[in-house]
Amino acid sequence: MNLEKLNKSIIILDRAYQGLFLRFLNQHPTINPILMTKTDVGAHLSFSYEEDPTFLLMKELNFSYHKTKNLLKLLPFADTSALPLLQKAMEIIAPCIKQDPYLKRLFYQKKVFLLEAVEDQELKGLLRRNNIPFEDILLSDLGIEEKVSRENPPRILYFANRHDQYLYTFSQIRKEILDHPEKKDNIRILTSESTSFYPELFSDLFALPISFPVRTSLLSNPLVKKKLSQFSSMRAFSFSEEEIQNEPYSTMKKLIDEYKIEDFPFDTALVNLTEILQSISKVEKTSDAGILFLTNYNIDQNSEIYVLNFDDSCFFQVSKDNQALFDGDLTKASLNPSFIRTKLDRRLKENYLKYSNVIYYSRVLQHQSDQIYDSQFIKEYGFQSKIQKVDLSKEKYLDGSFTEKASRFIALLQYDAHVIRSKQGEFLSYDNSFNGKRNDYLSNRKSYSVTDLEKYINCPFQYLYSKILPDQEIDYSKMFYGTLVHAILEKITHPGFDLDKEFDRARAEYLNKLSEKGKAITAKDEAMLELCYRWLSKSIPELQSYYSKILDHDKEHQDSEIPFTIVLRDVHGKEYEFKGRIDKILYTSLPEGTYYFVIDYKTSAESFDPKICFLGKSVQLPFYSYILEQDPEILDRGFTFGGFGIQKPSFSSIKAAIEDKEKGIGSLSGLKEHMKPVGAIKENIEKSFIDPTFCKNIKIAEYNGEPALFFRDGSCYLLKDLYLDSLDGLLRTIQEIEKGHFQIAPTSSDLRKDDKKLACQYCIYNDICYHKAKDGKSYYLEIEDHWKKVTKGGKAK
Repeated sequence: MNLEKLNKSIIILDRAYQGLFLRFLNQHPTINPILMTKTDVGAHLSFSYEEDPTFLLMKELNFSYHKTKNLLKLLPFADTSALPLLQKAMEIIAPCIKQDPYLKRLFYQKKVFLLEAVEDQELKGLLRRNNIPFEDILLSDLGIEEKVSRENPPRILYFANRHDQYLYTFSQIRKEILDHPEKKDNIRILTSESTSFYPELFSDLFALPISFPVRTSLLSNPLVKKKLSQFSSMRAFSFSEEEIQNEPYSTMKKLIDEYKIEDFPFDTALVNLTEILQSISKVEKTSDAGILFLTNYNIDQNSEIYVLNFDDSCFFQVSKDNQALFDGDLTKASLNPSFIRTKLDRRLKENYLKYSNVIYYSRVLQHQSDQIYDSQFIKEYGFQSKIQKVDLSKEKYLDGSFTEKASRFIALLQYDAHVIRSKQGEFLSYDNSFNGKRNDYLSNRKSYSVTDLEKYINCPFQYLYSKILPDQEIDYSKMFYGTLVHAILEKITHPGFDLDKEFDRARAEYLNKLSEKGKAITAKDEAMLELCYRWLSKSIPELQSYYSKILDHDKEHQDSEIPFTIVLRDVHGKEYEFKGRIDKILYTSLPEGTYYFVIDYKTSAESFDPKICFLGKSVQLPFYSYILEQDPEILDRGFTFGGFGIQKPSFSSIKAAIEDKEKGIGSLSGLKEHMKPVGAIKENIEKSFIDPTFCKNIKIAEYNGEPALFFRDGSCYLLKDLYLDSLDGLLRTIQEIEKGHFQIAPTSSDLRKDDKKLACQYCIYNDICYHKAKDGKSYYLEIEDHWKKVTKGGKAK
């Protein structure tokens, strides 16, 4: 390409290319073009806004704040004659438009080049509508050298887990800075981390200061959340004189006035205000100086860049509709539909990989089913043979610089990886633990979920990653079965239950979840839905027959999804609010009396074991029973407590669901046995039931005039003690989390020594903590010691 024709031209480019292009211009001093971004072109050829027209569009079009903002970004580039909606929007915002005819003349006087914008139809459409000729150019046309090519392949490193990835990267950076101190301000790390947990941890281990920008929205401020809650309860936007004097209340008041929030109906106004607060954010850095952590893709050939998120989920993202117009309407208006935006994004990121000065790309095994060579970039360039699998246990990879603290940490991980177990009485265990750095993980929590807290006991480290620092991809197809079963069983005992209708409702909810996450239903998902439907269509009649024999026919329907809110106080008077829903309350009338039963559905391997309630595990049923006993408004008081149970409407495999073996879950005879709740039931009710084994294992009777759980050996556990242990277990769990204790300590799914199925067996984070299913932590001695204190002898009276 003749570079001289670029002189005194207009070159339109993405901001990500500006640094690289300015470097190119420094090498060619005779070329002096005008550089513009796409936003600049819109302001020159179309219009800009003299004042913010957001409120006008929100009011006149009845659009949400986000939808309005998205539409305003499109209007300067749109062919507004193509759609009535755009014509109407232009009429509304006309008073706010600013135009300068002189700016347009500039484009008729100079040649126009579009850099790496081959697919950008909205930019080209705007130029064509203004009769401005243009020419596409690529970085390769300018003679800029590619850093990566088929002839010059990159270093691609593959790590088993994120700890190894960060250990290796920080050790290499530390070594590079010690050997070449002049590079210390010229090293960058590209990451997709949304929290500073890993960067701060390894910055501390290697004594390397970092600058990690964390973007926080105004909505995340606890005072803002509190005020929104007040608005919601009062159904009015009001501030005291004292509040307006302080941030962030003054900012909230300013935004309410600026966007005239109070002119909308209250519910619409509150939604819009929430969106506005969410969109306003500030960037906070962990320090002002240090290694820069970047999340953008600005091409940089001067810095040395370490890429810590090299996989398709980061480099080849699929765009979604912009929530203002659908793809078809976008195309009609000469705007970029989602597939064009996806192509533009891929072009930018491919260029980033080709032209940036990257030391190496690295990625982590996210799931056990991951393929190492699943990157489009790797496939297209044939780099499969260039991938290195890094194992920090091998000496050749330990050539970096490690501080004493970092050396202790890697020794700890290696020690744990080999599972050097110690004998604790009769059981094997290990003494490794990983404690989080900070102790403010729950400082902004408003309420707690019993289900979430129970997961902490299985594996505190898994809890940290899944609940507090969620950064893994969720397999929604695996979650769907539990959601589906809950949706179906909520209404199975209601009059006029229609399986097809309820299944379609649950299916629609599942598809909405996928859509919200930018995902589409796959053939695998469709097959799973079909199998679920086949199993349910065979199961539902048997379940309805089963319920009809034990439930109260006079009751109009059985209650399901009962919401509750309760506040617990610890010994120091500190309050903890719990919110949730009880899956189901079943009612029955018998000659002895009228009773209710608390039912919780589980689609996992979990069962009820009162021995471990004091640990904070198996607490859900006692906790729900305690709530109902405390709050007479929740329950029809014509019924008295008859027991509780876990019901597991699940199957171990697809094969088990559709097989018709005599006692298989898929068979009608096996289904009834499988669906019996497991928990505790009053003794006199048990004798009256059509099926005397309605609830296995435990019966409820009186001990010295007080209700208690009785076991087969005649020992018992007072119901009031069970409640106290359950509440205490929940509070202890919260307090452990507040202290930042996240030990790598998986244990069996119900903490019993005869259960071989451990939490790790089902955990998507097992690549982080290394443990095999047989390596359960020993709680057994602690359980047995506590059990001796709370159980009493004697027979039921």
